[in-house]
Amino acid sequence: MEFKTLNVYAICITLFFSLILSGCVKDNPETPEEITETFLYSFQKKDYDKTNSFLAGESEYFNYIILNTSEQAEYIKSILSKNMEYKIINSEITDSLNARVNVEISNINMQNEMSKILSDLFEYGNEQFTAGKSSNDIDFNSKIIELLEDRLENNTPETISKTIEISFIKGNNGNWEIVTDTNIFDAMTGGYVSFSQRLQSSLNIYTDENDINNLDE
Repeated sequence: MEFKTLNVYAICITLFFSLILSGCVKDNPETPEEITETFLYSFQKKDYDKTNSFLAGESEYFNYIILNTSEQAEYIKSILSKNMEYKIINSEITDSLNARVNVEISNINMQNEMSKILSDLFEYGNEQFTAGKSSNDIDFNSKIIELLEDRLENNTPETISKTIEISFIKGNNGNWEIVTDTNIFDAMTGGYVSFSQRLQSSLNIYTDENDINNLDE
């Protein structure tokens, strides 16, 4: 009898806290602070369509991370959504058309983790070029997943936190919309956005030089 009573108490407590937590995120947020909460929460829950719905226009950073459906992108998205945490610090409606929300966002330090595998990635690329493959034939995506999986499974990744200001404007429909910039998605992804931009530039230079060398040969 006591066991059944304890079970009832446990169920009641679970439901109570579930209601508290779900009450923090609204299905139809209206204020900048509510929108920020739902925007970040939907990213955690991998509801990327909802995440996208709060942005003012298209964002190349969102497209690069979220709309990319490659195997590498899907793997990294699952890591980032699972590990991201956030805390809203304050918010202010500055005038009838503008507002801002300050929020602290933390995630795995992907900039650090990706940097750790960079030398192995370039070594792999060099081996492939030496074997006579062109840049179009080298599967860097699969290699990045392989190296990153091994890295995260065998090491405890460090966390990085960043406090950012999210700016809002009033859209034509009268709703508040998030003005996207690099800082938002870079914070959400633990520095992955800025790292990827630098990596892509490096890979372009690297592959161009090797292709030129192959032509010279």
